[in-house]
Amino acid sequence: PASSPPPPEPALRASAPPEAAPAPEAPASPGADGGGEVLTPPPPSFRVLIGQAQRAALAAIQDGLPLLEVEFPPLPSRRLADCTPQDLRDANLRHAVRFAQGLPGQVAVAVPDQAALTEALAATGGSAAVGDSARLHALTIGDTSEYPESGIPVIGKWFSRRRVRPAPWADAYVVVWSSAGD
Repeated sequence: PASSPPPPEPALRASAPPEAAPAPEAPASPGADGGGEVLTPPPPSFRVLIGQAQRAALAAIQDGLPLLEVEFPPLPSRRLADCTPQDLRDANLRHAVRFAQGLPGQVAVAVPDQAALTEALAATGGSAAVGDSARLHALTIGDTSEYPESGIPVIGKWFSRRRVRPAPWADAYVVVWSSAGD
C-alpha cells in the first residue's frame, strides 16, 4: 500500500497551540480489572500531540499540581533508526518550545548549561526569544559535560554539584533534557 508523507515537524517559532479536536475514541475494551478502559489512537501529528499535552498540563496546574513531567517521542518511529543525536536534540527543543508557547505567563525553556544554550540558539537562528512569552535559558553556569546525559536519574546528582542559575523573570520552566539515546 502507498504510504502517506510524514506529518510536518513543528517549527521552532510557532504560534499559540492549535485548538485541535480530540482524537476519536476507540471502542471500550476490558481493562486488567475487567472494567471498561477507553483506548484512543495516537494523535495524527506532533502538533495535535503537543496541543493535547498543553491542555492536560494546564488542567493539572489548575488542579494545584506544581511539578509536571511531560515527555514527547522526539521523532516519528520510522525516523528514529536513521537519526543523529543532533536530530534528537533539535526535535526535543522544537517540542519544548511549542509546549512552552501554550503555557500562561513568561516561560523559561531551560537547557542544562551554556554549551546546550549555544546549540539551542543556533537552532533558533540566534534568538533566545522563541515566542511572545518563551525564552531560552541555561540552568547552570559552566559546562556539565562531566555528567552523562542519561536521563532523569542524573538530575539530582547533577544539581547537587552544579550552581543552578534561576530565571527570575520566569513564571514557569520547561526543561529540555537530551534523550537517553544520545
